[in-house]
Order: sequence, then structure tokens, then C-alpha cells
Amino acid sequence: TIDGEESGVTGNLPPLITVPTGVFPIEHKGRLWLVRNPGTGDPMGVSILYSKDLAECTTPTGVYGRYEECFPPEHELPLSSFSETPTGTKSDGETLYIGTTRTVHRIIGDSPPFNPPYILHAETGVLNQDTWKFLFKEGAPYGAIWLTPDFRVILSDFNTYRNIGTPIQDVLN
Repeated sequence: TIDGEESGVTGNLPPLITVPTGVFPIEHKGRLWLVRNPGTGDPMGVSILYSKDLAECTTPTGVYGRYEECFPPEHELPLSSFSETPTGTKSDGETLYIGTTRTVHRIIGDSPPFNPPYILHAETGVLNQDTWKFLFKEGAPYGAIWLTPDFRVILSDFNTYRNIGTPIQDVLN
């Protein structure tokens, strides 16, 4: 106990019962985010979960209170209303991007309640996490480039996008 207040995991369920199945963990704005993976047999479908931040896990005196579930049920946002397979996550420090086989979604904000992820670019899915890279111009974020599941090369400034792979599309195919 700390100052008469119980701390630690005493009297709580083991973490394996409360931790969701997920893929592509990423730290963004002081929280851990994961994409719930429908491929693991999870009946909840495709969604994104976010953890509590440090302020939500400390007491007014500055010490940690009792162990709390790190991904409470109210910290889940539906990712899509249609079937998509998550393929990666990226954060530019201000915005969280979630790539799927069909689209690129975006989440803006730094504290709950977050708006549900919205589609930034439709029909420009991301092949996988390794084929999705941020671009910088003179040290400042400029956009991103990625390979789609149908082998198009997409360049985006996170407002618009264009296919820049047409000169070499036959080689990519």
C-alpha cells in the first residue's frame, strides 16, 4: 500500500483476460493504439482501440492508483462499416493514420471523445506496413508514399493523392 491506498494488481483479473487481440501497435499522443484484428476470430470486427494516457492512470496526489484495465471498452472506435483488413498504422505526431486493404483512415485529436476514424483516401489501400513511408521536405513532413494491394504507387500530401507508378506499372505488375 502507498499512503493507505492499495496499488498494484491485487484483486484484479489477470491481464491476459483484459488485453484485446490486436495488430499494429503504435504510440500516438501519449497513448498506445491497436487495430482489432478480425483475422484472429475476434467477434467484434474491425475497430481501433486506444489506451488510457498517464493522466488517466494517476491519482490527484501523483501516485499510481489500483491497476486499471489498459483498454477499457469505451476506448474502442469502429474502423469501417464494410469488410477491410488492417495493414498498418502511422503517426506524424499530430494525426493517426490507419491503412487497410481498401482505404486510408485518419483520426484527429489528442483526448477522448475521439471522432470515429474517417476515410481520408478511398480505394487506395496499403499493401503492408513496410511499403508505407512518410516523406519529408527540408525536415518538415510532406506526405506519404505507399504501394497498394494492386501494385499502384500512391503519393499523398494527406489532402490529395495521385498514382505516380504509371511509368513502371508493367514492372510492378
